[in-house]
Amino acid sequence: MPIYQQVISDSIVVHDSEGREVESQLLPIANASLYMREKHVKAYLGMLPAAKPKFWLAFPVSVPPLGFNTYFISSGKKSGELISFFTKT
Repeated sequence: MPIYQQVISDSIVVHDSEGREVESQLLPIANASLYMREKHVKAYLGMLPAAKPKFWLAFPVSVPPLGFNTYFISSGKKSGELISFFTKT
């Protein structure tokens, strides 16, 4: 099952819960998607977002039956800046 996450940087690394690097791919975001995102953010927060995502990050995940798995998205150039991403069934 693939996961898609919007990201700002093109220097991204994905690791699984055991620290192995997961193959990932960056896809460009269509202008129409960015426009809709800005409208939704402004409607809910009353202001435009400070940073615009540039890419969709796509990577395959594996989840055991009735379980979960954890993936970490981090900047490829900076260490210690992690975003936890959980998947579950």
